[in-house]
Amino acid sequence: MNNYSNTRRPSYIKERKKRRVRRIIMLIVLITVLILVLFKKDIKNIFNPHTKTPTLSETDNNEKNVENGNNATATENNNDGNKENITENAQGSNEPTKQTGTTNETESNNSESTNTEATAKIIDGYNFSEPVPASDAVEETYFDDAVFIGNSRTEGVMLYSHPSKSTSYTHKGLMVNTIFTKPYINDNGTKITVIDAIKKAEFKKIYIMLGINETGWVSTDTFIEKYEEIVDAVKESHPDAIIYIQSILPVTAKLSSTHSYVKNSKIAEYNTRIAKMAEEKQVYYVNVAESVMDKNGCLYDDAAVDGIHLKKPYCEKWVEYLTTHTTEKIK
Repeated sequence: MNNYSNTRRPSYIKERKKRRVRRIIMLIVLITVLILVLFKKDIKNIFNPHTKTPTLSETDNNEKNVENGNNATATENNNDGNKENITENAQGSNEPTKQTGTTNETESNNSESTNTEATAKIIDGYNFSEPVPASDAVEETYFDDAVFIGNSRTEGVMLYSHPSKSTSYTHKGLMVNTIFTKPYINDNGTKITVIDAIKKAEFKKIYIMLGINETGWVSTDTFIEKYEEIVDAVKESHPDAIIYIQSILPVTAKLSSTHSYVKNSKIAEYNTRIAKMAEEKQVYYVNVAESVMDKNGCLYDDAAVDGIHLKKPYCEKWVEYLTTHTTEKIK
């Protein structure tokens, strides 16, 4: 028995040492993993020396690019061997754009584009991105060679506060599409469209207000597209005229909350788009709505019997605003 024990003892001791070593190794591994987890280290980066860990400056730049909405650009070769930039935007969509020159050429093109946009906004000192600013009041004779185009709201102002010698082409329900299609205007016993009537006469100032009847349209883009056609047609027939595009007047808060589609929120949306259109077309945007609205952007409660069509005192406010917001034609 003693001989057997003496024989097995070295082997037993050796086995115990192996188990102890294995336990120590496992303990070291566990501690290492725990440390890595606590400090959020990337094990792959640690054990792979060829993997590049982004520096602090690179991370900051990436975060700034995301905050600024910059696009990440990858370059691929197409079948023709030309380089093609694939721009990955914030939504993850890819838009291919041909690379036509060097970085310097691209920067030059971008600079030219920026300068063009700036020129489009400010011409001869006039900023088309802003409404016509307040000016000294003009005499009533200023409107002698003017025409007012609009729906029943403009009919009202022509009835109650009509500048004596001005012309008006108006009709109840007139819209940006029917101005081309409906024969509303009497021309020596014949009915013609508003746009044809404009083409047949000479005017130095052209005032347009349309949109209240179109607030029920599904597409704002369609409304603006038709409005742009009006501006283009008027500019073509009267290249030397001052074209004033008036903002749509709001309605009362009560009517806005009860009407099925005439809402002040929609009117405000339309006015934003109309102002942008005026800037792009380089015509004059007159924010006449501010002359009859309260601090909440609604028509004053006492301004209209039905919440839409102005009473005489507010028609007079409208015309008074126009007399103090005029400009000279920019050549």
